[in-house]
Parts: sequence; C-alpha cells; structure tokens
Amino acid sequence: MTRILDIRRLDQKGIQRGRVTVSVPGERVSVMPVPVPEGVSNKVAQSIAMGAVKDWLPSAAEDYSFSVLPGKGPDRTVLIAGRDDLAEWTKSLQAAGLSGVSVLPDYLWLPWKEGVLPLFTLADQRIAVRYGATLGFTAEADLAFDMLDQLAATSPLEIDEVWVNDSRAVAAEHWGNKLIEVG
Repeated sequence: MTRILDIRRLDQKGIQRGRVTVSVPGERVSVMPVPVPEGVSNKVAQSIAMGAVKDWLPSAAEDYSFSVLPGKGPDRTVLIAGRDDLAEWTKSLQAAGLSGVSVLPDYLWLPWKEGVLPLFTLADQRIAVRYGATLGFTAEADLAFDMLDQLAATSPLEIDEVWVNDSRAVAAEHWGNKLIEVG
C-alpha cells in the first residue's frame, strides 16, 4: 500500500514503513511533455529534456534535476525541480526517518478525466489545478486565475465541468453553471 504524506507536515504521527509518496508544493515542480526519442537511456533522455527547456529556466539548467518518466510515443513527461528544493525535501524526509520515497507535485493528486477541470483550494489558500493526465499547476489564487484565463485563451481545452472543493474561491463568471462542489 502506498502512503501519501505532505512534505510540509512530516511531523505526522504514525508514519509506517512501506512505500511512501510525498506531496510537494506544485509551484516548485514543473511537469511538461518533452520530445524524447524512444529507446534512449534515461541519462540521454534527461540531457535532451535539459536542452529543451534550458532557455525558459530562471537560472542555469545545472541548478535543476530532470526526471523523465517512462512512456511511449513522441513526448515523454519530465518533472523539473530545483536541486536546492530537492536537498531541502531530502533533509526533511531523512529527519522523519524516511528514505527511498517518491515525490509528486500536489496538483497531480487531483482527479483527472477528459472535460473536467478539478480546481481545489488548499489549506494555505493556494489553488491547485489539473488540466491533463500530467498537466497542472499550483499558485496563489490571483495568479492561478490569471493562469487559467491564459490557458482558456490559448488552449483548445474543452471544459464541461469544474470540480471545486470551495465554490467561494471561484469566480462564477469563469464557469457559471459548470461548477460542481465536491468533498
């Protein structure tokens, strides 16, 4: 059984041995598709990913870790996180007695299906959004809604329903009758 822990709450009691996946702040991990030829080694795939995104990174590509997820097809999913963030998370995990864990951005814990936009307000009032199998983001509310407006203006994304956990956080003019409040 996989346990899910929030990196910001590692003081949780009752952490048991076994497979653990840790939720990390989504604004500190980028997930994107990158064209990587099939059959190349993971090291080569990481180099290709680094070359593909280095121009938009805020600092040198060497400051980041690139994890290429297994997959087939022309694009592979790449997770990009700052090495300083990874070091901080590793230190927190080790202090909690955990090692060999997986990390995943918080927005990828949201459910996803075609035509549905899950938009959840997190405990610290950030907004997490998932708009594809491996696509999403987490941001402060104002920035999140600006990003959603940009996404709506530039993407062929078809939204039939918007799932929210707190409808007060969502401007009704964005989706009107498409809002569905869940859990």
